[in-house]
Amino acid sequence: DGDSLQVAAGTITENISIKDKNITISGGYDSTGTTPDAGTTVLDGQYHTASVIDVNNSTVTFSNMEITGGNSSNGGGMNVANNSQVILNNIHITGNTGEFGGGMYIRTGAEVTMTNHTNIDNNTATNLGGGVRIYGGVLTCQGTYSDISDNSAIDGGGVAVTGGELHLINSDIE
Repeated sequence: DGDSLQVAAGTITENISIKDKNITISGGYDSTGTTPDAGTTVLDGQYHTASVIDVNNSTVTFSNMEITGGNSSNGGGMNVANNSQVILNNIHITGNTGEFGGGMYIRTGAEVTMTNHTNIDNNTATNLGGGVRIYGGVLTCQGTYSDISDNSAIDGGGVAVTGGELHLINSDIE
């Protein structure tokens, strides 16, 4: 617990499950994992039937990554559940699909904070929440350029909130 993981720039084809952890995962490093700003780290789920990232009962900070290619009934890009606390710092969630929450699904008791140029765009849900589906959880978008835009769904193209909370602080939903 309290670990840090530095991920090399490039595309990683993987679906990741994080359970019962306290971890910081930062992308954009060189191949040795020591020098930051070496490029973009892309986590690509290749549209398998799972979220690209599944966070369960964990405290996680993600930095400097793109999350794409997810395809899940709940949260194509990211599914955050069971009292998890997630910080997204300079993250781009794009090109994911799901029935509920194309980009992200936030479940009861979970909290997600978007900061520092974190954007959720160009995701699709076949039902609710093209960008984000909040079902009892909390999403806080804070800071200029941490926005949700150009997502699509039958209801709640940007965000669909049921029994949860959405806080916008100098951020936009378009």
